[in-house]
Amino acid sequence: TEPESVGCYAYKSEEFTVRVNQIHNYIKFNKAVFEHMDHMLIKNNPSTCEVHKMTQVGKCSRIGNDVKIAEKCSFKRSFIGNGVQIGAHSKIIDSVLMDYVTIEDNVSLTKLYYL
Repeated sequence: TEPESVGCYAYKSEEFTVRVNQIHNYIKFNKAVFEHMDHMLIKNNPSTCEVHKMTQVGKCSRIGNDVKIAEKCSFKRSFIGNGVQIGAHSKIIDSVLMDYVTIEDNVSLTKLYYL
């Protein structure tokens, strides 16, 4: 099979410059943003999100606006885009969920998923 076609995107700042031409590199860049460029990220915004009180969100994870997360979910080192819906007992680790993705109950995404 032929490899996926991916555009090339660049971001330049005083802190560092990144060139992204593969999904794997895009995810690595997102992790670098978590560590070095916190001022660029969407902050967890509880006023526009419904996150169940029994859900755990790690400090290196970010949740966009209008997100709905059911009970007993866990997030570590992940970016959750705007309008995402996540079912109960789901586990998201080292992943990027783009805007308006829906995750069903009992889903486990680990090791650099990009949806």
